[in-house]
Amino acid sequence: MAERPMHIMQLYHARYPQVLGGIDTMISRLIAGLKERDRISLFIPSGWQEDSWRQSSHDGVLLIHQRLPMPVLGQPLLRQLRAWLGWGLHFPRTLWRLRRHCREQQVDLIHLHTLQVYGFYLYLLNKLGGPDYLITLHGTDLEVFNRHQGVSRWFLAKTLAGAQSVVTVSPAMLEPAKAALGAELPLTAIFNGYQLPALDQRVEAPPLPKRFALMVGWVYFTKGTDLAVESWPEILEQHPDLHLVHVGSGHKTAAFTEALMQRARALAPERIHFLGRVPNDQLMAIYPQAEMFLMPSQSEGLPYALLEAGLLGLPALLTRIPAFEVLVGEGAAYYCEVDDRADFTRRVIQMADHPQQAQQRGQRLQQLLQQRCSLEQMCGQYRQLYSMLNQSR
Repeated sequence: MAERPMHIMQLYHARYPQVLGGIDTMISRLIAGLKERDRISLFIPSGWQEDSWRQSSHDGVLLIHQRLPMPVLGQPLLRQLRAWLGWGLHFPRTLWRLRRHCREQQVDLIHLHTLQVYGFYLYLLNKLGGPDYLITLHGTDLEVFNRHQGVSRWFLAKTLAGAQSVVTVSPAMLEPAKAALGAELPLTAIFNGYQLPALDQRVEAPPLPKRFALMVGWVYFTKGTDLAVESWPEILEQHPDLHLVHVGSGHKTAAFTEALMQRARALAPERIHFLGRVPNDQLMAIYPQAEMFLMPSQSEGLPYALLEAGLLGLPALLTRIPAFEVLVGEGAAYYCEVDDRADFTRRVIQMADHPQQAQQRGQRLQQLLQQRCSLEQMCGQYRQLYSMLNQSR
């Protein structure tokens, strides 16, 4: 009798099948790589306005939409008491519905992406005889954990304590994770993996300058967006036709985004362009037209924008942070120091002055990422981990 395939339920507030960010990309690729051999479903915690259980299917993947309510913290006392009362009424019903679903659908393992307060449901579900779960920590999860206090931090700590495995997307995150979350956690690292999609010739990129450097990500200081904007006038003195193009959403701190855009218009009118969020297929049409890729971040896990740009052979300028140094090493990218405007400016000018040398580094980066960050490797390592956890029950 053939052994039934494992049923792995992914859990994340994803936009699947849409891809609108790095974690969406990771989940989409992981599902695509696993579903040929395993049964994969995706639980999507819905917004507060959607309280009913809803199921749909896309390309053979079961999608479950259900709100996982948690008490609102940090509110005035009366409002907080009402929130706790409402949560106390909804929580048991939601937990029981989730438990019944896991039994009916024979869910073997739940894979939670990013450290979330609603992960507490998985902790209690497991205590009630539900499936084991693992957590993948992405780039900002350690910062988020450190910002939580009181009850919400307790929820996160319990979620971590109940996990059978905690995965970081880069080996560079292991030591910081031990320091922030506890050395006793069952930590391991699996590089994010990627496979370039086939380029759709029908998709056109938006109007772009002839020469431009590309940034992809949040408009925020942790991504180095302000560093690039402040540096660009000096870069234009050496290369007046080199534009800066940024693709990605404004951060939730809207005031920062608006102030930075105004600053860009004042410093380098018609030379710095914020395109905002664009569809992924359109982004893939933008990459090949760029002269270089810039990611002067203060901290990262393993950003998919770097994988996309690197696998296309774009020369990359990165900051000297552990995530980049562990993955890329020396000789396959250019580096600048964190938040060092003079160093950033010098490196961009160096890349623009010596395009052949930059292209050679881009080719080395492409080869390195093909070896270390293939989709096949990521899916194979997760499948091996799933099997080990499933057999240990």
